[in-house]
Amino acid sequence: MKIKYETQSDQVAAEIEQGICSGVFPPGSRLPSIRELADSFHVSTQVIKSAFKMLMERRLLVSRSRIGVFVNVDGVLPGMKKLILLSETRGPYDMNYLGRAFGLSENIMPYQGFHVQIRSIPSGPYLIPSLRYELHQIDMERPDCLIINACTVLQEEIEQIKNREYPVLFFGDFVHGDVPGLQYDLIRERTEERGAAYIDAAYRIGCKKICMFGGNPEVEYVRRLLNAATEQGRLYGIHVHISNGHPLKHTDDEIVKNWKYHIQDVLNVFTPDAFIADDFGHLELFLRALKELGFSPGKDIQVLGDSDFTPGLIMIRADYTEFIRSAAAIIRRMIEEPGYHCGIVEISGKIRRIPFKIEEI
Repeated sequence: MKIKYETQSDQVAAEIEQGICSGVFPPGSRLPSIRELADSFHVSTQVIKSAFKMLMERRLLVSRSRIGVFVNVDGVLPGMKKLILLSETRGPYDMNYLGRAFGLSENIMPYQGFHVQIRSIPSGPYLIPSLRYELHQIDMERPDCLIINACTVLQEEIEQIKNREYPVLFFGDFVHGDVPGLQYDLIRERTEERGAAYIDAAYRIGCKKICMFGGNPEVEYVRRLLNAATEQGRLYGIHVHISNGHPLKHTDDEIVKNWKYHIQDVLNVFTPDAFIADDFGHLELFLRALKELGFSPGKDIQVLGDSDFTPGLIMIRADYTEFIRSAAAIIRRMIEEPGYHCGIVEISGKIRRIPFKIEEI
């Protein structure tokens, strides 16, 4: 039976509500502009304004001056606390990692009573102006808590960022480590545990010589991870060779060519029986580079990683359930107890890492 609407505004309001219920417009998201919706529905802007008014009266939408109209988290998900997670993103892996670390794909955070929005800002020369712009927008939205990826932030900006009218919690590590003499709230995983988990997995499959592509060791959390991997290798009698090779962000063919250069550079001085590629997306391109160099990944050489489900790879899958629960308890206390500061908290031993071989997808 087709529903008959009294006015165009009724019909548009019903369509928008359906979009909210189906996830087209998620809780906390900003709707298209009045003009864009008017063009989409082929109606006047006045019809859209009237539809917005109806939905605002029902608390499904909320208007924020000079920003736009948003799906009202309190109206759609009553009682949920709104968290905004702000991060620099250099590729899909960054977003996947943040989603895992905050339990978005497993819906752990909603079970803890939190609705989390991830907002990304571009890396490179636009990072700082984009960060400041997003912070200005977030100030007008007044979330229950802002969580900001620490590696996005320059140390000289920490003081300004943390002094807001709502709680601010940094996540992860600042690029060059903790900032002495400055008070701020930060939670992070113990990066060393990830480095040790790689070597544990390699030891289980009988590897004796490993090359680890781990990024720039001048970055604090990378240095900690690589040192832990090297130390764990020493305990097991495994020779761990560290390479700073990293794929450039261009076309697939250029990434493969770049990987081949880094791999060959390693092979000139060291012959591993396993490669570990930490924190990289597009691992299928790494395996393609190995194949073009004459290797058979998963047979004559093993490849371990944690980012992509790629045939021939040993995936080190991380279960963040307990980590997220610990983080959620800290966040809730920051929201509910004005003046509470957690300081720097390293949530250790809460992440289960399980290696498994991917034969096919």
